Amino acid sequence: MGRDAYSIDEYTQLNAIIRKGGDRIPICFCIDVSRSMQFLTNPMNELIVTGQGHEDGSNTNIVEIRPGYVAHTRIEELKRVLGKMIQEMKMSPILSQAAIIDVIVFGQFADFLIGPVGCHDFNNQSIERISVDAVDGGTQTAMGIEMALEKIDFLISAIEEAGTASYLPVLILMSDGDPTDIEASKIAAQKLQRRSAENKLNVIPIAIGRDTAWMRSLSHTNKI
Repeated sequence: MGRDAYSIDEYTQLNAIIRKGGDRIPICFCIDVSRSMQFLTNPMNELIVTGQGHEDGSNTNIVEIRPGYVAHTRIEELKRVLGKMIQEMKMSPILSQAAIIDVIVFGQFADFLIGPVGCHDFNNQSIERISVDAVDGGTQTAMGIEMALEKIDFLISAIEEAGTASYLPVLILMSDGDPTDIEASKIAAQKLQRRSAENKLNVIPIAIGRDTAWMRSLSHTNKI
């Protein structure tokens, strides 16, 4: 189950980042690691419907990879996009110095995986720690969102207590857009929409997969 507070080591790490001086921007990645993230992203021309083997992400076909092609999954695509985003942040004069990053993962449960770390301390080894749930326990998206908001609020509070200015916080949700906790996710989505509309949070939903409708609803601007 996810944690609801920072450990002493994590709090010490956060203070060390803040003491370096300068304005800060809290950024929380909220990442889907449910079993559906193991579905393939290959186009159908690279697949053979066999009734056994890999799931193709449509929830209807069981397929094998055609000879000469390599299997690609949603979680691999997610990691690729995440790595590119982190690299771009490191190249940004502002984000490279100001970003304080947390990573929340959610599937059957939600957990605090990485952070708080400065932008330059987020490396490929950190990304490789992200893995899909071993069992199919559903996609508890609301748990992930609630924990992400909690961590963002903690970062904001710590930054304010240190007398340091804070940019608008960012929550980046990366998911295939298929929550199984439907009612709880609706409530969590409303919280994101409200904070976004009040200009208290920048919500960036990134859809990995085919279902983008729910993801588009998360920001009041309805953009991905």
